[in-house]
Parts: sequence; C-alpha cells; structure tokens
Amino acid sequence: MADEDVIIDEIQAEPIETGSEPIADLIDAIKAQDFNSAESQFNDLIGDRLSDTLDQAKLKIADEIFNAQAETWEEAGDDEIDAAIDAAFADEV
Repeated sequence: MADEDVIIDEIQAEPIETGSEPIADLIDAIKAQDFNSAESQFNDLIGDRLSDTLDQAKLKIADEIFNAQAETWEEAGDDEIDAAIDAAFADEV
C-alpha cells in the first residue's frame, strides 16, 4: 500500500484548459440555482481531472516497467540475449 501512495503523491494533474472557465461556470450555475447544469459541469470537471490523473499514472507505471526491463537486458550478457532471441524465433520456424 505504501508504494501506491508514493505513486499518487508524485502525480500532479495538469490544470484543465478550455475556452471558458469551467470552475467559474460551475459557481455561476450554483448561484443561479441551476443544479442540473451545475451537476453536469461538476461531473465533467471531475471526469476530466480523473482521466488526466489516470493517464499520468499509467505513463509513470509503464515507464517504470519499461526501464526495469531495459535494465535487465543491459545486465544480461551477450550469450543470454542471443539465447533469448533464438528461443523467441524458434517457435516461428
């Protein structure tokens, strides 16, 4: 669980930039008691932020996995690499 917290703490969602100011629009809808519109705007804001944060988390995890695999290949000797390549292509023949 501690590793998950580290990943979440390191990821910062980028500000959502649109033509209008969505937070101001949300506040205006609430002040006008247009709760249906406010709910839709709120859900859009949260959905966008969640999507951006998840995309960043996926990229970070993929980067960690890729770098770990790259380090494994760097540590392997030429004979081990050749054997792995031969084994991978042996099934195709």
